[in-house]
Amino acid sequence: MQVPHHMKNGIQFVLYTNLLVATAAAAQMILSYKLFVLPPNIKLVWVEFSSTLLFYNLALFLSLPKKTTSVFARTNWVLKHPVVFYSLSVSALLIFIYHTLALPKDIQIALFIIGLGAALYVIPLFRIQGKRVNLRSIPYVKVFYISLIWTVSTYYLPLLDSRVSVTMGFVDQVFLGIHRFVFLVLCTLPFDLRDVKSDTHYGLKTLPVLLGRRGIIRLMHILMFLHIIFTFLLGIEAAQKWGFILVDVLLLFVFDYWVFKKQDYISVFILDFILVLQLMIVNLADYFFS
Repeated sequence: MQVPHHMKNGIQFVLYTNLLVATAAAAQMILSYKLFVLPPNIKLVWVEFSSTLLFYNLALFLSLPKKTTSVFARTNWVLKHPVVFYSLSVSALLIFIYHTLALPKDIQIALFIIGLGAALYVIPLFRIQGKRVNLRSIPYVKVFYISLIWTVSTYYLPLLDSRVSVTMGFVDQVFLGIHRFVFLVLCTLPFDLRDVKSDTHYGLKTLPVLLGRRGIIRLMHILMFLHIIFTFLLGIEAAQKWGFILVDVLLLFVFDYWVFKKQDYISVFILDFILVLQLMIVNLADYFFS
C-alpha cells in the first residue's frame, strides 16, 4: 500500500516523536479507571502521558549514533529534526514535574519506583562479563519487562490511586491485572518481531530471535486464546467483555493479514493505535449495550 507523501510525513511525526505511544499509555490508564467505575485522575493521566514520552525519547536518545546518519528510519528522522525531538522532550519533562508535584506522597513514591524500574531498562548500570548492560540487554526479558512496566503504570498505579473508592473484589483485581499484562505482551511481541534487525544489530537476544517468525505467530495465537479466557473471568459488565473480545478478534486479524506480512508505516501505526482503540471500543460497547 503506497502512502501519500504528506500522510507519510504526519505518521512519521506521530510515531517517531513517540507521541502516539504516550497517548496509548494514557488511554490504557483511562481504561483502568473506567473498569473501576471511577472518573480518571487527570493529573495522573498527564503524568503517565509525559513520563511515557520521556522514557521512550530517553531510550532513543541513548541509542543515537555519533554520526549524522543511521541505518534506521526513526533514528534518521530524529537526527534531521533535533529541535522537534528535544522541544517535545523538555515539554514532557515540565508537564511531568508540574503534575507530579500535585499528587499525594504515596503516589509520588510509587512513580519514583516505577521510574527507577523503567530507567534500569535503558541505562546500562549492570556489569556482565566486564561489559555494562541494561535490563533490555538481558536475553529474552525485553518483551515481558516492557509489559510489566506498562501494567504497573497503567493498571496498578490507578488502582493505588483509587484504593479507597474501588468496589471491585480482590480476585477480580488480580484477574484484571493478568488480563492487562497478557494484552500488553500481545501488543509488544510484534514490535520485537519488527525490531529483529535492530535488535540483532545491537546484539540483543529477544523471543523473535529465539523462536523465529513461525514460533512467534504460534505464541501470539496461544496468548490470544488465553486473553479471551481471562476476559470471560473478569468481574466487569458483559458489554465491556464483548468489547475486549472484539478488540482481540480485530487484533488477530491485523496480525495475520497485515502486520506479519508487511512492515510499512500503516502496520506500525495500527500496532501503536490498537492500545488507544481498545479504550474506544470498550467505551462504545459500554454505551450501546450496557
